[in-house]
Amino acid sequence: LESGRVRAILPGHVRMLDHLELLDEVVARLSAVETDLRVEHCTESDGELHLTLVAPSLAGEVEKGDGVCGGLYVANSETTLSDTEACVRILRLVCSNGALLDVAEGQRMVLPRVVEAHAQDPYGTWRPRLARVIARAFNKEAIEEEVRRFRSSVQHILASPYEILLNLVAQ
Repeated sequence: LESGRVRAILPGHVRMLDHLELLDEVVARLSAVETDLRVEHCTESDGELHLTLVAPSLAGEVEKGDGVCGGLYVANSETTLSDTEACVRILRLVCSNGALLDVAEGQRMVLPRVVEAHAQDPYGTWRPRLARVIARAFNKEAIEEEVRRFRSSVQHILASPYEILLNLVAQ
């Protein structure tokens, strides 16, 4: 319900977090982060929440003009069967027009909307799991590790056929 009106009707076996419950926990965990954070993106519309935070001071340069920066992405839906997600984002400037690339997949918390009858309930442990994701997102050593990984991989990058095609089109 929203303002006494029905906003969504979901099946009984669907699990979900309320936006305010999720954001209260995010804000509580962010209070322990010892770096300045910038809200890069925050929208709530039609029951869909998307939040991106960036820590500009947790940045490193892979090579001249190529840097990475620590961050966090949170998504939640109160009206669809989309999963709730919080994940570490290591943002990387990959071209001169400022495109950003998420390179830290796997460092995330996902809460499925539908929990199978015999599956373990992930909602019982979501708070400590979210805390681990947030801690990792703004950890200086983790960012430095990503910078070292990028430096190493940049030296060994092989162009894919798609990249070659893009370069030919650009020329």
